[in-house]
Amino acid sequence: MKMVTEAQIGELMREIRKEKGFTSIEIANRLNISQPKLSRIETGTQPVTISLLSRFCDLCGISLSEFFRILEDKISFQTHIKENARDYCGEIPSIYRLFTDLTREEKEAIIVLIQAFKKSG
Repeated sequence: MKMVTEAQIGELMREIRKEKGFTSIEIANRLNISQPKLSRIETGTQPVTISLLSRFCDLCGISLSEFFRILEDKISFQTHIKENARDYCGEIPSIYRLFTDLTREEKEAIIVLIQAFKKSG
């Protein structure tokens, strides 16, 4: 795994929190920290302790190892995109146009398909 930044950890915490339906106030209260502190952690301006991260993972129903696996996958994907940006840049406008022309139901179906594809890989 490449060097992980506080910002990357915080960003993933925010994504998981939102995915699980928690507001920042709810999760901060459950972690016994202030909402501003959680905000600083999620933006990477304050480091998170492994103890706090472990409690966060418990509240969100994932293991600490799963958190780091997700983080590693995300960093690998971002690195791949950055390293191969020229290959993708030409496609982004056309993909965006295709996606925006879809109905809400079609967009949701595409998202489910991408998530299923991601899980099978």
